[in-house]
Amino acid sequence: MESDAYYFTTCAFLLFVFAATFYLSYKGNLLAKYFLWTWAALLLVALPYSSHIPSAITDHIAGITIIFFIYTLFLIKRKNQKTLETAHEETRRVLAEANKRMDEERRRIARQLHDEINPNLLLAKIELQNLVPLISASMNDAEHAEKAQEIVAKVLASLTSVYQDCREIIRNTRIEIIDSIGLTTAIESLVNHYTHILERPVIALEHNLPKRPNIPLGSAVNAYRIIQEALLNAVKHADATHITIGVYQTGKRYNVSISDDGAGIYANKNEHGIGLIDMRERARVLGSDLRIESRKGKGTKVSFSFLSQD
Repeated sequence: MESDAYYFTTCAFLLFVFAATFYLSYKGNLLAKYFLWTWAALLLVALPYSSHIPSAITDHIAGITIIFFIYTLFLIKRKNQKTLETAHEETRRVLAEANKRMDEERRRIARQLHDEINPNLLLAKIELQNLVPLISASMNDAEHAEKAQEIVAKVLASLTSVYQDCREIIRNTRIEIIDSIGLTTAIESLVNHYTHILERPVIALEHNLPKRPNIPLGSAVNAYRIIQEALLNAVKHADATHITIGVYQTGKRYNVSISDDGAGIYANKNEHGIGLIDMRERARVLGSDLRIESRKGKGTKVSFSFLSQD
């Protein structure tokens, strides 16, 4: 009686596992399909000995139960991995779409600043400059005229400052520059900008690119944004004396690196910041992985490579 109970319990468990496996196989689980084909082959081999199957199951119930239990755990693990991979892929898709929309919004802001706001600021500045001689000519009180001119001068200085700030925003947000002057000149302009406003670190650009590399605009924008963010991180956080940007073309492959001799990216709290996440996702869009080599006090090297899809 006890052996019969073991036999029927085991059969019920096996039937349940097989039913679950059939369901997973129907849903497209490859592991479940392989499992069914394996056991189908085993049953065909064991068919001539079918009269001995009940006793074999009873004699080896512990081993069979363990095998199926491990198999069930493996299926659960695979399912969880697939769910996690799906979630990660969805996150990457959302981030890629967010980057695309962000670039479009940057383009819109830069265009509005360039075409509408900056011309109006410049016009206001010119009108105020024209006002200065009128003040001197129309006001009899020399003291009041001087004060009025001082006020106009302060407003002119404020307008000039706002105008320069807008130009800086345009430079940082505009991506049409890559389409108009090419990736190489855009990177050179970026390096020149930091070189002119900073005495330290020394920034060097090394490359073998033509003036206008044959790279699709989307790829060029993503590569430029990675370089821009890596350079900004090095300038702000690395406390470096030298930064080197290397961009080398070999056939259709482009190898990019941004290295510094600073404190190391893991020496500060920005190692998992939004900037690095954005860089990694842009690298994924380019079909690459963002590689970060860093040791505390030994500097940081950020690198990636991509193929031109022309």
